[in-house]
Amino acid sequence: MGEALTRFIVRMTIASLMVCCISPCAALGQSEPVSDLFTLSLEELMDIEVMSVSRTLEKTFEAPAAVCVITHEDIHRSGYTSIGEILKMVPGLHVAQIDANKFAVTSRGFNNRYANMLLVQVDGRTVYSPLHSGVYWEIQELMLEDVERIEIIRGPGAALWGANAVNGIINIIRKSSKDTTGGYADGAYGNKVGFGDLRWGGTAGENFFYRAYGKYMHRDPQLTAQKVDAHDDMDLPAGGFRCDWDLSQKDLLTFQGDFYDGDVGQEYMGTGGTGSHFDTDASGFNQLIRYGHVFSSASDLSLQMYYDRNKREDIKLNETSDLFDVDFQHRFGCMSRNEIVWGLGYRYLWQDTDKQSLTGFEPSDPDFDSYSGFFQDKYSIMPKYLYLILGAKVEDNYYTDTEVQPSARILATPDPRHTAWASVSKAVRTPSIFERSVDISMPMGPDTISFLQGNPGQDSEELYAYEIGYRIQPVDPVVFDIASFYNVYDQLGSDEIIDDIPTFGNNNEADAYGGEILANWRLTHGIKLIAWYAYMDGEIKNKITGDKSDIDLLPNHQANIRSYINLPCNLTFDTAIYFVDKIKTSSRTVPEYYRFDARLGYSPMKNLEFSIAGQNLLVLQDGDFVDEHLEIGSIRPDSGYIERSVYGKVAYKW
Repeated sequence: MGEALTRFIVRMTIASLMVCCISPCAALGQSEPVSDLFTLSLEELMDIEVMSVSRTLEKTFEAPAAVCVITHEDIHRSGYTSIGEILKMVPGLHVAQIDANKFAVTSRGFNNRYANMLLVQVDGRTVYSPLHSGVYWEIQELMLEDVERIEIIRGPGAALWGANAVNGIINIIRKSSKDTTGGYADGAYGNKVGFGDLRWGGTAGENFFYRAYGKYMHRDPQLTAQKVDAHDDMDLPAGGFRCDWDLSQKDLLTFQGDFYDGDVGQEYMGTGGTGSHFDTDASGFNQLIRYGHVFSSASDLSLQMYYDRNKREDIKLNETSDLFDVDFQHRFGCMSRNEIVWGLGYRYLWQDTDKQSLTGFEPSDPDFDSYSGFFQDKYSIMPKYLYLILGAKVEDNYYTDTEVQPSARILATPDPRHTAWASVSKAVRTPSIFERSVDISMPMGPDTISFLQGNPGQDSEELYAYEIGYRIQPVDPVVFDIASFYNVYDQLGSDEIIDDIPTFGNNNEADAYGGEILANWRLTHGIKLIAWYAYMDGEIKNKITGDKSDIDLLPNHQANIRSYINLPCNLTFDTAIYFVDKIKTSSRTVPEYYRFDARLGYSPMKNLEFSIAGQNLLVLQDGDFVDEHLEIGSIRPDSGYIERSVYGKVAYKW
């Protein structure tokens, strides 16, 4: 590891010097920016409010957790076209592209196609497959122009958000329709991607705002591990609407919905090792209504309900999930030093599966509900300087009955330039339908050969997390954010043999540790640099056999350097350099790689912009610059090689 770390430090130092040298030279003689893409000062970035940490708005700089915010400016100037690519910018997240449309995304380890220790939400609506407890990232094709920010917490948030918020939380928040009046259209075409977006927003009276949008996304195929066409192209039309109604100065009603219906191609490796390709028909829609009332600056409540349907049909399995969710929350002050947040929740899920080949479920159409309640008290030990935050969430679910997930945090803000925090938390991941009910088998004459069966006794995985963090603004143009963690896992999922049939168990335990450091540096009014480094290591132990192994699919080192530059003549130039350490798996080793992305934008007028963006423009892997590279090693689904991508785009607002 020492040699790899030395190579990494040398190469990233050279990359840093290149970026730092290029940036000032490129900005010489720059003119004032003509758009609002670069208007946030460093102080305003520190004051951005997040709600994912405490379920109430608080400044990012003073949040008692390892939190990162991707702003609309970051999204726009990245040139990325999917949520998966955008999340590569976050320290501590491991984001690996599997093929043209699929991503593996996790926080602080345990990554795979269905990484199930990460809670992902869009406008407060949970997006995951109940079958796997993971996210189908290929169908999260949002209109990126309407995304206001993405809040990411590294570390558990189960005391407020519940089961599966184990290693992190991603909360994608879209703009209010108040902020999207008028029209917007864009179109893009390139060697690997083509898309178009159209949105219109307006008002009806003084207090009612609305918008509607439609979009189309096409992705060309990448390469399989054998470097032939992976047939993983995608065509996904989508659309939706949002309405915001100010019923009074203290009451707000939001109603919104989305739909999608398209084809997602993929390469499938059968049990005999032979490959085949097919299209998955993916469709779905959701509707959400939220009511908020403000009693005072220290008290408010909200009530949210949504219904979400998702349907997938492919060669292996047809599945349909219907999810209904109700969430109530109330915040109020108590005895001058206490800020109380409490809430109740109810969720009903109905899942229907139809066996197409070898994969089935027993029962094939389970339905179950869950109840939850949470309570948190933020106590001011020394008002404005020192706080103690205690909370817990209690959930009763269909599989494992009652789960209690407590948390204790301490927050110190001695002055506006310093924030320190520490936490101890417990979180659980409840078993998925797949783990409890799957049946992969093949009739062979009078007998049936079972390749895998679910375990009806599968229990929840548990995490005990210890974290500490520190933020500092040593001088006006620079902010550092440092976080470290030590995670102890118990009852982790394991591969077992029961009655000669492969199944699941809870016989693994693990220790994981590491940390992240992020630096945000505004060199001048028109130049900003962001750099981060993340380290993680850990070990899994089987409690029955005593066998030990490294945590699978884990890069020990990751780093990123991004530059945002405003050039003369209304030009913007933005770059990103990534480093991901090698990944060892049971099937193969993914070599370490460096990748370079860039975007050039030109705004001849305020509401019109032309841009060219490229991903994987330069990739160094295995010591050579390559035209395609591997990011994750797995067999099902067959991961492949990611090629260079370049596209041109035009966007217009009116």
